[in-house]
Amino acid sequence: MIHSLYFHARMKTITALLAILLLLEYAGAHAAPFTDTTLIADNRQQTRLDSLVQTAASAYMQHPHANSLSIGIVQNGHVYFYNYHKGAGALPTSESVYGIGSVAKVFLCSMAARAVVASRLQLNEDIRKYLPGKYPNLVYRQQPVRVVHLANHTSAMPGMSRTYADAYLDSVLKLDPQRFGDWYRAYTADSLIKDMHHFVLDTVPGTKLRYNGNGMMVLMAIMEKVYHQPYETLLTQFLRDSLNMHDSRLTLYAAQQDRVVQGYDENGKALPFIVDKGFRAAPSLLSTAADMVKFIQWNLNEHNSAVQLAHTTTFKDADTELGLGWFKGIDAQQHHYLLHSGHEGTGFNSICVLYPANNTGIVILVNEITGQDRVNDLKDKLAEGLME
Repeated sequence: MIHSLYFHARMKTITALLAILLLLEYAGAHAAPFTDTTLIADNRQQTRLDSLVQTAASAYMQHPHANSLSIGIVQNGHVYFYNYHKGAGALPTSESVYGIGSVAKVFLCSMAARAVVASRLQLNEDIRKYLPGKYPNLVYRQQPVRVVHLANHTSAMPGMSRTYADAYLDSVLKLDPQRFGDWYRAYTADSLIKDMHHFVLDTVPGTKLRYNGNGMMVLMAIMEKVYHQPYETLLTQFLRDSLNMHDSRLTLYAAQQDRVVQGYDENGKALPFIVDKGFRAAPSLLSTAADMVKFIQWNLNEHNSAVQLAHTTTFKDADTELGLGWFKGIDAQQHHYLLHSGHEGTGFNSICVLYPANNTGIVILVNEITGQDRVNDLKDKLAEGLME
């Protein structure tokens, strides 16, 4: 079971900018035609695992706004994919593209862990070492913000890099999808680094957990400075060269665009697809079940020094334990897990969970945002059956 504190922290720290994405109601958006409730799937229902997935997935798909669901499972070296669909559109496949939201944070932290192993980055180093200029404001009671604090949400930095007036945000709401995307992407790493001069810490870094996408954006900016390359380039190279993931990107190439699943809001309305490459809110990524399974396989190999470091506990209090990006815990069956979920404002929810001691991992991708709790419940049902 995931600690409720985790979800409460996430809800409290959704930035106003992400809220804008959730509230987008462009003239082109329309009510999704969910009149056809016939459930279709590629589950052959021949094995015990097939039956387990069929029961859990069918229950999930009963929600009136459920549309597409893709599941990837890794267990003892074997890989399994399942896809479900009802209503508008076609049955997805393991190659269908979804937004994975905040699951992108564990990719960033995995890259940071690899940078540490390569001696390009130090977790306990004052972040100001990697920033141009002076930042006397990034200290609280003589304690600086360190790199590790960015990766485990204890940086004590504000949840947003910049404060926006209500009137300005209202004007942004009126932009069409193309112009909104341009506005979002116009805020770069350099914009963030400049605004960091105005950050005010509210406690001693490293002592208090507060889920913070802004801190992750600072880590992205630091990675750019360390490697002297844009974050998108670093991410694409990492995914391609280290994980053999070719369908996970910030910017899709033309052939991928036809495989993007339509996203829906909590009311069943289609949402416009907006590419997020900026530094305004939090890391993001587009991926497929097939690619996410490769990420799970990479993470289940804890002999890899970068994986081992990313999974190492860096913060723990009475309620929550974190590695680098990963939330750690013990489920109701006493199995240790690492987990991250994602919520994409353009109409997607996701969850990725690892059980390294059981050589098992699960990824769930859906194209509607009716609630992460439902996705988590589906994960629990699958995990309980897999661990029997």
